[in-house]
Amino acid sequence: MANFDEIKQKVAETANTVVDKSADFAKNAVEKAKILGRIAKLTAEVAQSKDAVRKEFVKIGEAYVANFKENPAPEMVDAVDALKAAEAQLEAKSAELEELKTALSAPAAKEDDPAEPEEKRTVIDIEESDLTPAEEKVEEVVETVTEAVEEVKEAVAETVEEIKEEISGE
Repeated sequence: MANFDEIKQKVAETANTVVDKSADFAKNAVEKAKILGRIAKLTAEVAQSKDAVRKEFVKIGEAYVANFKENPAPEMVDAVDALKAAEAQLEAKSAELEELKTALSAPAAKEDDPAEPEEKRTVIDIEESDLTPAEEKVEEVVETVTEAVEEVKEAVAETVEEIKEEISGE
């Protein structure tokens, strides 16, 4: 029985060790969970604080520009000039956008309308040198498609004439 008592004692000691280690593990897990929760909360608070600071900088910048845009301090000249350039670009792009929207919503001229000029015109007349490479490619595609449409129209007209001749010749 001494052997059984020794085994029983070792099992009890091992169980106590497991319980102690499990308790320590749970305690550490709880502490780490608290730390991770605090990290998440502080991260959110830091983001909110950064956003509040950014908003205040925007207010300060808007107030500065409103008061000193035409006569900025020497150290602000470059920033104010960059702002003016960005505003001019915004205004130009907005105007172009409105032109395109207006042109898109304008009714298309009918094919048999005598007021329509012989030469087809693009929505906006742009100098070739003003086009970006992408715009040049679009112009090429538009030209290719326009030529293909004209060829199809001619082929259809020829086919219609042939059919008319066959019908009248019978």
